[in-house]
Amino acid sequence: MQSLQLRAALQGRKQYHVLCVAQDAHEFLNYLLNQMSEVLEAAEKERGAKPPLNTWVHDIFQGKLVNETRCLQCETITSR
Repeated sequence: MQSLQLRAALQGRKQYHVLCVAQDAHEFLNYLLNQMSEVLEAAEKERGAKPPLNTWVHDIFQGKLVNETRCLQCETITSR
């Protein structure tokens, strides 16, 4: 998949604005893996799978992906 195709595919996803700001490769990889995991889990649920769902993202990266962001001004932590 070309980078423009990837960008077009992600444009319709929620939180696409994250891709429009400067970020490093680690942040982009986390974003991309989270999106793929959500899509795979939704597909499994549609097929009638019951939690806990185990996708190839979980198999490769050994568990659930969790992102934490801390505001430098108010020190609020947002987890996903």
